[in-house]
Parts: sequence; structure tokens; C-alpha cells
Amino acid sequence: QLSPRSSGSSTSTLSLEEHSEDGGDDQYEPEPLDEDFYGMAVSSLIRDTRKFLLGDRIFMHFVRAAISMLVVWFSVAMQGFLIWQLERLITQVSVHKIRSAYGLFENWMYEGHITLNVNGLSHGIDGHFNKAKFTNIDQVVSKTLICNIPLSQPCMTMGILAVWSLTVVADFRKICFLVDLLLVKMPAVKTVRAILTHEDKHTVLLSGFTRGFKAMLLVLLFLPPAAIDMVLLWLGCRCLLASAGFENLLLNAVALEFILLLKEIMYKAIAPKHKLLETRQFLVPHHHQVQAGWSSCLGAFGWVFITLSWVVAYVFKLQNVLPDFRWDMHAVCEEYLKVLTSPTSPIAT
Repeated sequence: QLSPRSSGSSTSTLSLEEHSEDGGDDQYEPEPLDEDFYGMAVSSLIRDTRKFLLGDRIFMHFVRAAISMLVVWFSVAMQGFLIWQLERLITQVSVHKIRSAYGLFENWMYEGHITLNVNGLSHGIDGHFNKAKFTNIDQVVSKTLICNIPLSQPCMTMGILAVWSLTVVADFRKICFLVDLLLVKMPAVKTVRAILTHEDKHTVLLSGFTRGFKAMLLVLLFLPPAAIDMVLLWLGCRCLLASAGFENLLLNAVALEFILLLKEIMYKAIAPKHKLLETRQFLVPHHHQVQAGWSSCLGAFGWVFITLSWVVAYVFKLQNVLPDFRWDMHAVCEEYLKVLTSPTSPIAT
């Protein structure tokens, strides 16, 4: 997204490249924000709120700023509503079915040598697992139902969870980037009028923010989407882990991405053309230098490490779909799936 400061001569360009290769600092020209939900919201809110406070066509700019915030809050509210309905109507039902099936599996495979967990469901006692009893488990619960529980295939399940978590992290990282760019590193100005300067007839350059403007952007624009991302990450992982079957695991992942990207869909569907033009003509300076070294090259991979750590921690410690899960169904389900998918299986033929 950032472009190095260009030079009029090849010598200067070469010097910049050599300087970067030697571990120097890259300078960047002011650039417009991305033409997306966040870029439009930032540009519109800053322009219209500033003109409103300066007394320039007060009613019109108040309405425009209010509409921008309503779009932001409406999209956040829609995301919250959809994930709540998903949890209430789908996930809770699936969790109940999976817990009941797993309780029957434990009671059958451990031949009644069980204890009750915090949810009142059966959990086998070590040393009493009878692998041979899986052959006749259809008497109490379907083999297909048991082996379609996502935790019966942890590698695939964790892979899907990792992809979903990275999708949420990508959106959260964009918020962090804008907070750092606009609130942390942006210099302070004393007056509202000094926030923007005109580069030409249409293009404006962001010069800084007053403290009140920074607080307004943080509370109204950045905190709500960040909070929704955290809720989506937690409830999304819970929904995926409670999926009834691996085909539903994939379908639920697609549905969750639809909810996450809802604000981008709304941006493309309802953003007026003049808002798109204003976003392109709203330049933001980069008040920091990016050092061309190992830290800048590998720093982004820290998000991958955080994401993978989250997935491992969630599956093994934090998930509450199957509390105290004993990881005792994978081996028997592997054998069952091999038989089920063999060329001689009645289902395969």
C-alpha cells in the first residue's frame, strides 16, 4: 500500500535503493486511504465534521457526517445481529447434539466406567477404553455422527480454524494500522481549521488532529469494528467446532466470512460516487520511517504466529463445545473412514 518516495533522476533512485538495501529508512509520499469501508468512513467523517465545526453549511455537513456514522454503526449492528442469530439458532443446537453424541460414545466405549463433567455428560475413566466396542456402537449412536464431529479430525479442523482466524486477523490488522497511522503517529494540531490543508482545487492533505478529533475517531469509528472482530473470532471458532459434519464445517466458514465482509459489501452497494472521489482525493502523510531490515520483513509474520497460537490454545484449552475432550475418537474414526472410503465399500460403489 505504501510507495517509496520517487526521485526525478536515476542517480537519486539508485541511491535510495542502495540506502534501503543497506538497512536505511524508506520515505513515503502522502497517499490516499484504501477505497474501502474504513477509507470512506475516515475521509467523510473528518471532512464533514471539520466543516460543521467551522460553521460551513452546518446542516448539510452535519447530515453527511451523521449518515457516515450511521452506515458504520448499521454495518456493525448487522454483523452483531447475524452472529447472534447464528449462535442462537444454529450453534447452540449443534453443540447440544454433539455433546449428547459424545456422551453416548464415552459411556459405550468405556463400558460404563465414566464420570460426569461440568455439563453432566459422560467422560470415560483412563484404562477402561475398549476399542473393539466401536464395531457395535450403532446400537446407541451412529458411527457417522460420531466421526463427523470436527474434533475427531483435529488436523483438518485446526486448518479451517486457522484460515478463519487469519481472515479475522486481516481485518483487525487493518484497524490497528489505521489507529497507528491516524491516532498514534499523526501530529497534534491546535485548531480544527489546521486539520486539513488544500493541495489543489479538489485534493486535501491531512495535517494532524486535535485531541478531541482523535478521541472521536477512536470511539466512534475504530473501537466498534475491533470489538465485533473479537466477538466474531470467538463465536466463529465455536460455530466451526460445533459443525455437524465436515461439509457443514466448510459451509459455516464461508458463511462466517460473509458476515465479516458485510461492511465491504455495504460499501460497494450504497457508497455514493462523490464519497468514492473524496476518498481518492484525501491524502494521508506517513509520519514515520520504515527501516528496510529483517524486523520490517519478518514483522508481519508475527500475526501468523499469533493466529496459530490462538488456534492451538482454543482447540486444546479454551473451547467449550466439548469440555474436557479426551481425544479418544480419532483412532477408531480413522479406521472407520478408511473402510467407508475404500473402493469396496457399499457407499463408494
